[in-house]
This record gives sequence, C-alpha cells and structure tokens, in this order.
Amino acid sequence: INYFRNEIAKSGAKSSSLATKIYKYVSTTYSSWSTPAKAQNLGKSAHKVLEQQTQNHEVDGVIVICAHCTHKQAEVYDPMVLNPLKALHAWNATFPDDTLSTDKK
Repeated sequence: INYFRNEIAKSGAKSSSLATKIYKYVSTTYSSWSTPAKAQNLGKSAHKVLEQQTQNHEVDGVIVICAHCTHKQAEVYDPMVLNPLKALHAWNATFPDDTLSTDKK
C-alpha cells in the first residue's frame, strides 16, 4: 500500500508526473513476483486509469494497493471502491489518541 499525493493538482499543471510515479511503483512492485511483461502491462494500466481520472476529476492523491495471491480459491473484487469517510471513521475508532478530522475545510 502506498499513497501518492498529487503535488501539482492545485497548480493546474498536468498530472502526468503523478501517473508516471504510479506506473513506476506498480511495475516495480509486480516485477518482483511476475514476469517483466506482465508488470509493465499492469503499470501501463494504472497509468492509463490515472490519466483518465485526472482529466475528469480533481485528484488530491491516490492510494495504490498492490496484492499478490496464489491460493487457488482466491477471489478478485473489481473494482474495489473505498469510502474515504468510512476509512477516516475506522481510523479514528482504531486510534482514538491520534484522530483525523472529518470536517470539510
């Protein structure tokens, strides 16, 4: 799991550098347990998705979760949609001494 902050979201510049960072992260992570061609394809897919999302939405950051499973009965849940408010509430419940604000600024 890795979080990438979109440093240029506020400046109005293109976010291709964010997409490139994610491409490198995904392809490098998957190359340790996959073939180089598959790792490159996964990186390219992540890059393409991020380019599409940043064209249509203002993206502050991206959480990338890379997982590998070899169990023959493993299931893939796609797409995996996370609710940010629920994640914050879960964090606050788990770490009451280190809470995060859920108020919009």
